[in-house]
Amino acid sequence: YRRAYELVLERDAHDAAKQAATRELQQILEKGRIVHNMLRVGLKVHLGDTNEALTAYDIRPVRARGRRSKGSSPEE
Repeated sequence: YRRAYELVLERDAHDAAKQAATRELQQILEKGRIVHNMLRVGLKVHLGDTNEALTAYDIRPVRARGRRSKGSSPEE
């Protein structure tokens, strides 16, 4: 009986440690997302949001949309 009780306490301690680690991990990931977004915005401001050099950082630059000619229809 005593060993079972000790194992239950050990299991509960592991669960608590796991929850604390998960909470800390979520906080670190959130800070990382914030820094990532700040860097993306900073690069866009520094280089310009239409600069093709943004693709080196896996950021899609703003590109002009292609124009459709007046004579063609979308069904063709």
